[in-house]
Amino acid sequence: RLSSDCQTVFTCMDDALNFLLRSVITVSFGFAALARISFRVTAAVSLVLAVLVVCTEWYGQVNRRAARQTQDKLAELNRIADEGFGLLHTVRGLDAENIHARMYQAQNSQIYDIQRERGVALGIFNATNGFLTTFVRVVALVLGGVLTMGPQARLSGELLAEYILYLDMVVESALDLADEWSAAMEAFGSAERVVSIAVEPSPPRRGTSKLQHVYGELRFDHVTFAY
Repeated sequence: RLSSDCQTVFTCMDDALNFLLRSVITVSFGFAALARISFRVTAAVSLVLAVLVVCTEWYGQVNRRAARQTQDKLAELNRIADEGFGLLHTVRGLDAENIHARMYQAQNSQIYDIQRERGVALGIFNATNGFLTTFVRVVALVLGGVLTMGPQARLSGELLAEYILYLDMVVESALDLADEWSAAMEAFGSAERVVSIAVEPSPPRRGTSKLQHVYGELRFDHVTFAY
């Protein structure tokens, strides 16, 4: 289980961390450039992108919970398989093949339900992102056009075109940042079990003694075995 969790964390964080930092820097400097061109339009755009942040945080939590639950179910699935094949003679001797098959199918069904929930959340997340990225451009064009064609002409056509180009860069980087944040949440969800074991206090050690020169036979009294 620990090996699988660590591998999942490495896979998710190997590339996501680099792209995450790059996207954060791009969005930060891009917003600074947008605010320099037109603070009013940037304030309206920020309100729309705030909805994107909320949606990203929601999907990140769903992804994190799904990753943790999937790792738990996969660990239980591996345990059932190892027990069934490792104790094959015992399983057959107790006629428990059907029990193991039902246990295995039950874990598979739970994993399927978890992934289906994640797929629905991903569909909502992508649909919301697609709508918001189009809507934020519409908001920028409408407000920019009002400021450009108004009686005081607070924004020129050249600056509006420059603003739209910067906005496209910020929006694309924000979408990349949302995807990378979701991948990071997936890694954090997989790492929760590893972290909980790492911070778990060590069990107290009890005194033991080694028997010397033991002879005779070993007997188990009142020991039963049930499957």
